[in-house]
Amino acid sequence: YDYDHHSPHYTEHWREMNEELRTKCPVAHSEAHGGFWVVSRYADVAAAAHDDDTFSSYQELPDGSHHGAVIPSQPKGLRQLPIEMDPPEFFSYRKLLTPWFSPRKADLWGPCIREIITYCIDEVIEAGSADLVTDVIAPVPSIVTLLQLGLPVDNWREFSDIVHTAQHAVPGTGEYFAAMMKFLGIKNQVEELIPQRRAEPKHDLISYLARSRVDGELVSDERVSQMITLLLAGGIDTSTSLLGKSLEWLGRHHNERTRLQQQPELMGTATEEFL
Repeated sequence: YDYDHHSPHYTEHWREMNEELRTKCPVAHSEAHGGFWVVSRYADVAAAAHDDDTFSSYQELPDGSHHGAVIPSQPKGLRQLPIEMDPPEFFSYRKLLTPWFSPRKADLWGPCIREIITYCIDEVIEAGSADLVTDVIAPVPSIVTLLQLGLPVDNWREFSDIVHTAQHAVPGTGEYFAAMMKFLGIKNQVEELIPQRRAEPKHDLISYLARSRVDGELVSDERVSQMITLLLAGGIDTSTSLLGKSLEWLGRHHNERTRLQQQPELMGTATEEFL
């Protein structure tokens, strides 16, 4: 089946393509990106997700790249923990990160996030209009992620542009390889900080991870780097995508947007639905 989730055609027709797969060929093979299998029915996806012996979340390849959470295979050095791990190891590393992403911890960031949003709006308010993604939605999660990790926020735009391009450029293109090289550059910067924060910790996530232990052993620099790789991609790009699609949906469903404005107590439920 001609299935390429990175293609413009898929962007426009993903609903019809996935429906066709579920109806006609629920287990299909695609030749895109070196070849992979597509499982489209919920029951089959759930079964695969719970069968770690058959469907591992990580497989290292001879050239140093690996099969994992992303298709195509990722370059050497870009493993993402803990999502590219299998149990029981997965649970140890998830437990390590969970306290930093609990609802209680998120609430503590509320005032800071509001301050950043206010700043972003103040930057464009005199113009009378703005591009919500470029001017507000991209800056906020980028700045918050860098603050959380303990990285300098002055060059948040550079971090943001590199992470977004690395996630969305078409694999195999010059743009993709250039973005990946820049992302590896960011990763190298982070890795230089890990031993520093281990020796002189601050109140940030890198310091916490650098001094953490799993099963009694100090977490290695490599594993700390692999967790930060996931946090950069998820914090900067996934959050931006989620916020953008949420506001796009509200822009197309004016009644629901008005309902949220008039009944702000529904915001919690709406947030859960968007997530």
